[in-house]
Amino acid sequence: MNAEQAARAIGCSSKTVLRHIARGTISATHKHAQELDIAEDQVEKLKQVLTLAKSRQSTDVLQELELLTLRVQTLEEKVQTLESVQPSLPVPTEPSTVPTTKDTYQPQQSPQKPTTIPSSTIPSDLPTGTLTSTQFRKQHAIEKIDMDAYIQRGIFGAALPMIRIPHPTRAGYTLTYFTPEDQEKAIEVLKRHGKIQ
Repeated sequence: MNAEQAARAIGCSSKTVLRHIARGTISATHKHAQELDIAEDQVEKLKQVLTLAKSRQSTDVLQELELLTLRVQTLEEKVQTLESVQPSLPVPTEPSTVPTTKDTYQPQQSPQKPTTIPSSTIPSDLPTGTLTSTQFRKQHAIEKIDMDAYIQRGIFGAALPMIRIPHPTRAGYTLTYFTPEDQEKAIEVLKRHGKIQ
């Protein structure tokens, strides 16, 4: 038989037959360059191997089911033991007539953090009304990750106008500021590309 005929006789796929030939479970010879020749005794051998494997799987499932049943029984016994040891709580028959007092406690609200960075962080040589990039993005409700991308790559090729100053303590880093004029131009770019309303 070839692989397909053997598979039909066994009741499995031809891939399963080929897999077992490759593993050495059964042997086969080549009839032609592309076609295998599997002896009938080898087909019968594979049929028995697959039947045994299936019965083992079902036995494993049955054993697991038995173990789970035992665990459930054990847990049910423990629950019954706990219920018999614990005193039963009285069940009220009438609603309680004890007056309830309204809780007047109100938690104190913590003071709001300012949403802007103090102006002292803006260099004195920049014009009045200059904002840091953080202040600008918060003012226009732009996510930090988005603002970082706009600063680094622009928006669809349009760069945001800003002033970059080297960070005083971190080499390779810059601080970004938007002068009032830069803010107007940046808002125009952001609106044009639908990033803000």
